[in-house]
Amino acid sequence: MEDDDFAWAATLIQRRRERYAAYSPVFWRPAVGVVEAHAHFLRAAAARKSAVALRTDGGFAHSYPHEGRCFLDDFAVEADDLWRTEGRKLLLGAWAAARSTDQPTLRVVTARRGPAQAPHARGPRAGRRGAMV
Repeated sequence: MEDDDFAWAATLIQRRRERYAAYSPVFWRPAVGVVEAHAHFLRAAAARKSAVALRTDGGFAHSYPHEGRCFLDDFAVEADDLWRTEGRKLLLGAWAAARSTDQPTLRVVTARRGPAQAPHARGPRAGRRGAMV
């Protein structure tokens, strides 16, 4: 990724964060200045040894070594229908570029909407926080 790409990626992540806040409002609640701070974090993290930062026209993926694994928790695509094409290509590309004896396993972290958070959920559990995977 080039320097300007990190601000674009942070804006894309912010859109995802706003969406996640609907089903996990405590963890994903919006914060003032988070886009600029996240762009700074992505830029600095991409400069780490063995980090991978990839971008396509419609998405990006960023991974770095953490506790002996390839840790991939910053990734997004412009639209959900891109996950099957660009999203898959980005995630597999990041893993292929990072995989080594120092990073023999991959850990992908994302929000997950549980049954209680499904749009059709009813009852006292509706709207509770989702779990991180």
